Amino acid sequence: MKLISGHALLSITAPERPRYQFHSIMAYLGNDPPRTESVCALYGLRHNGKTTLILQAIRELLAQGKAPERICLYQGEKGDDFKLLIKELDTMWKTLDYLFIDDSHNFSNFILGSNYLYDILVRVFNKKVVIA
Repeated sequence: MKLISGHALLSITAPERPRYQFHSIMAYLGNDPPRTESVCALYGLRHNGKTTLILQAIRELLAQGKAPERICLYQGEKGDDFKLLIKELDTMWKTLDYLFIDDSHNFSNFILGSNYLYDILVRVFNKKVVIA
């Protein structure tokens, strides 16, 4: 599992032209209109721009002045254990406002533990969660 957070996010690159769904994801992240108690799920065929959309959203959050320390991007790698990600998130949820999980299909037990994202991070701690 690859973690990109804090000032490392400032060096990410993504195409300038916004993806078609860019405004929808920014509406979710900005509560415009208010959307509470939901996880934003990006899905589609391989190589159709889900990662690009995530990177563009992160870049826009940073451009809006959001603190890079409050944004976290996890990129799943084949065979990663989602339980380890949950343990890590348990230690850092207080310092996090936005969580992005890319390539969630690479986590061996993502489906079994994914309720944590909604039940705990979204409903209890009011975090914004985007998965792809």
